[in-house]
Amino acid sequence: MLWGFPELSQTFIHREMTLMQELGVRVNVLAAHRVEHGDPDPSLRDISRRALTLGSPIGWGPRALLYAVRHPARFGRTLTWVLSRSHRTHVHRLRAIGVLAAAASIADDVTAGGYEYLHAHFAAFHTELAMDISRLTGIPYGVTGHAMGIWRDRNILEDKIEGARVVMTCTAYNAEHLRNIAPEHAHK
Repeated sequence: MLWGFPELSQTFIHREMTLMQELGVRVNVLAAHRVEHGDPDPSLRDISRRALTLGSPIGWGPRALLYAVRHPARFGRTLTWVLSRSHRTHVHRLRAIGVLAAAASIADDVTAGGYEYLHAHFAAFHTELAMDISRLTGIPYGVTGHAMGIWRDRNILEDKIEGARVVMTCTAYNAEHLRNIAPEHAHK
């Protein structure tokens, strides 16, 4: 799960996806939007062609409302859960509501696509999107945390760790910090 794809600044993620494919893992990308800057890396062409995108934020609300009408219990439980979190600020709470609308707008497509696992590559709103889709669909999620999500954003970081199947990060310092935030989930 990425905000934009394929982003030139995320070649480290592109390499991971390429290696996973070489190991026989089918990788699909869910991105808010497709980044158009010429041909992607040849190893990403297949992934880029299959990428699922959220589309315009203008469409999230109506599609989320349709999802809520079709799945009122799931949507209601997820909305209640999102609102009950201890968000860092009111802006983070408002963002969380928008992210839930995005998640609900795409949840049926994720289910229809046969996704078995969701992985957010940043611990900020990307993981909130994965968490919400997971709560709406039952598909497990994981997260790779980098500095921005772990140290700057930090919104509901303990909840993100608690709900994740696996938590990864790129430094021992970050890993120790995450273990301290959620010691009962340090095994993840």
